[in-house]
Amino acid sequence: MTDSNKVIKSDIKTLLTLSCFGKIGPRGFAKLVAENITLRNLTTSRFVKAGIKENIASEWSQFIDQFDVDYELERLNSLGVQLITQGDENYPPMLKEISDPPFLLYSKGNIQCLHRQTLAVVGSRKHTHYGSQIIETLVPSLAMGGVVVVSGLAYGIDALAHRATLKSGQQTAAIVACGLDRIYPSDHISLGEEIINKNGVIISEYALGTPPLKQHFPARNRIIAGVSSGTL
Repeated sequence: MTDSNKVIKSDIKTLLTLSCFGKIGPRGFAKLVAENITLRNLTTSRFVKAGIKENIASEWSQFIDQFDVDYELERLNSLGVQLITQGDENYPPMLKEISDPPFLLYSKGNIQCLHRQTLAVVGSRKHTHYGSQIIETLVPSLAMGGVVVVSGLAYGIDALAHRATLKSGQQTAAIVACGLDRIYPSDHISLGEEIINKNGVIISEYALGTPPLKQHFPARNRIIAGVSSGTL
């Protein structure tokens, strides 16, 4: 687990640039944090010193020459996306306790709902009739009892869980495996908007423009588990 105090020292532009670079995961970031990184001192040699592979360090030097962090901040602001660091009081408290918490979260909506009692409700994309009955029976009563339902905005059980919660007039949180401007599946863009409009939240650890690559889904699942008190 990374040290939140050290993360605070890493300014938001540094964190955003690393996130948009997309080649440094939470563990690599933890190594860089130990080096007290800033955009000014984050050189190729510092990457290597922190244990990052040389080919990644070389790619960084090419990336940083053409990346405009101020433009990216403006783009995030125009889309209503908030950046949440581990040092931010809005960072979901339980998520800090996993072994490799995201060093930066992209959030739309009310992330404070993840500070309440939470339950992950997940299941098959090709659900059975029995599965849908269970959702219709259990989720509204859980939500009405004050539980924030967390799921992945996917087809099947995930979408049913979000919709059942919204129908009951309660908050739900969606964790996605892509950039917040690339909601997947696209059929659920309107569902995502409804989640935000009804005081819920959508979060991702991926920069804008990031597609829903296969390897992102297991990483996304650790966040669903990390922000939830339990799983149904």
